[in-house]
Amino acid sequence: MFSIFSFELKRILIDAKLEMKNLKHSYIGTEHVVLSILNKNNCIRKILNKFGVTYDSFKSSVVDLIGYGNETDDVFVFTPLLKKVMENSILISQDNKTEVSLNSFFIALLDIGEGVANRIFSLFEIDIDEVYEMISNYPISDLKSISELSQLGVNFNTLALSDSFDPVFGRDNEIENLMEVLLKKTKNNPILVGSAGVGKTAIVEELSRRIVNEEVPYKLLGKIIISLSMANLISGTKYRGEFEEKLLKIIKEVENNPNIILFIDEIHTLVGAGGSDGAIDASNILKPFLSRGKVRIIGATTIEEYRKYIEDDKALSRRFQTILVNEPDNDTLFEILKRVKTSYEEYHNVSISDDVLTHIIRVSSKYIFNKKEPDRCIDILDNVCSMVTSKLDEKELNIIKLKRELKELNNNKLYYLKSNDYDNAIGCREKEREIESMINNSMLYGKKKKEISKEDVNSIVSNKSHINISNEKCISNYFKKLKKEFILSIGGYDFIIDSFLSEIKDIFVDSNLLKKPKSFLLVGTQRFEKNQLVELIKKKLFNNVIKINLNEYMDNQSINKFIGAVPGYVGYNSKNGAFESLKENSCSLIIFENFNCASNDIKQIIYQILDTGILVDSNGFTLNFTNCILFFMFEEISSKRVGFNSIAKKRNSVLFNKVINVLDFEENVNNQVV
Repeated sequence: MFSIFSFELKRILIDAKLEMKNLKHSYIGTEHVVLSILNKNNCIRKILNKFGVTYDSFKSSVVDLIGYGNETDDVFVFTPLLKKVMENSILISQDNKTEVSLNSFFIALLDIGEGVANRIFSLFEIDIDEVYEMISNYPISDLKSISELSQLGVNFNTLALSDSFDPVFGRDNEIENLMEVLLKKTKNNPILVGSAGVGKTAIVEELSRRIVNEEVPYKLLGKIIISLSMANLISGTKYRGEFEEKLLKIIKEVENNPNIILFIDEIHTLVGAGGSDGAIDASNILKPFLSRGKVRIIGATTIEEYRKYIEDDKALSRRFQTILVNEPDNDTLFEILKRVKTSYEEYHNVSISDDVLTHIIRVSSKYIFNKKEPDRCIDILDNVCSMVTSKLDEKELNIIKLKRELKELNNNKLYYLKSNDYDNAIGCREKEREIESMINNSMLYGKKKKEISKEDVNSIVSNKSHINISNEKCISNYFKKLKKEFILSIGGYDFIIDSFLSEIKDIFVDSNLLKKPKSFLLVGTQRFEKNQLVELIKKKLFNNVIKINLNEYMDNQSINKFIGAVPGYVGYNSKNGAFESLKENSCSLIIFENFNCASNDIKQIIYQILDTGILVDSNGFTLNFTNCILFFMFEEISSKRVGFNSIAKKRNSVLFNKVINVLDFEENVNNQVV
């Protein structure tokens, strides 16, 4: 029913609930709706004021007639008479094929001639016929223009009224820039550009909430933001000309109603949309209307898609004003999580402390690199709440057990009744009543809120990053057991094993933030089980292993295989670089063999990884090696031949956490064996 009501009427009906609460009534009647009308700036209020009916005078009459209630209640119902008025207003609007306006609603209220509101109107000696005529002749400007758009788009103002949007914090600068562009006379079309997940759509949602709450400059008051999907525009337009006709009809509606602001998410889809078989695409149709300022559009897209589709089209890009949306800093991110956590606590029936929010920010930035803030942290928060609520507590398990017993008793009772064993049947019935009472008492007690812990957060992040993380105490105990297993498997190399594990341990501790990867240069003869050590580390600690034999990267062109083909080469955008699996597994074991065979370009890239822990591939994706273990495997003879020992000594303080020459310890190993 409410979907075909105008925005103005929806606001009136929602505010009628506030009038009901102020009077402490348990229902919403025609009198509350009239009070809501008189408390807003609209045509009905102006007409009633001419007859001496004001908000204060009408409220005073309501109190004199029916008085105040006893207590307030969040639950409310519409009176049968008010429901009848709504139904009649729908019938009146159906003749004009428009939304139900406030005027149509008030005419239906006067037509019905009953109710508290009409009784009070009679006390003011209002000429109902004159009021009826004035309302019927009052012009309405915002109904037909949004009736077509309501079928294709989503009204953000309506969603904001019903509190469907999460609160937005830390985006005041972006929202102010957005309003500045919208207030321009021409070229008043802002486009929000930023990485996926930084909250571009949330900024537009916050703007609609501020418009509804009248927290914007006066020129933006009454504006309606409608989200339009290009998929809805294109659907059903299989013949040439249908798409253009559909789009031009919407443009005409927006031109006729200056209060409408279109929001197009993924606005790069305008380029080429509907342009098949020689037809003009959507972007070229919109260009002349955008430059004149008669149509206002808010766009949102990612940086890559903006550069690829919009920036190259100079005529289109100059009609938009770019607003860059960056990731929030940690302080702002914490405030964002504090604002949104209330809605997640209510939805999941959990309790979330500030320490848990801080922990989410820390571990997400350490282990997850393929998402942007605040989407990354909010996603983890939602996942943690979902995981905790999915686990049954002791009371819930007890209820399930009691229900099973109840079902079994019911089956036994039916069996005894069929066997004419009424004594046992009565006994089963008495037990059934006891169990039913226990179940009802448990249900009435209510479900206790579950606490979200740091360990719960670690569990979710471990699943996402494919690595087992925990606090320092748990990791230390685990690594002590691991050390014993390694020593039993590879006897005699206790020092080397201890060196490796002491360095590797930092990766798995949730509180340690690393700035560069852990790297090991391992030099030794074939007698030392280097591969066995690597296999043990892989089996016990890592799910993903990247093994690179640098024999395959000897020529300069092999860089295309290492970081992916660059533009202009076959295989560009095929995502076949050596570190492709690192995008989904931020914690990986990487083994480099035959370093001396690699080309100079490849060596420089490896040095960069060791120095900074960062590598940008050919597609512009930033690979983060911070939580990786890098092994460089050498034999003593080959390392001497290429002079890698001197390189290691020269760069040891910068590059390698440990440079271990196994020959130094083999004599000790041999002595232990003897």
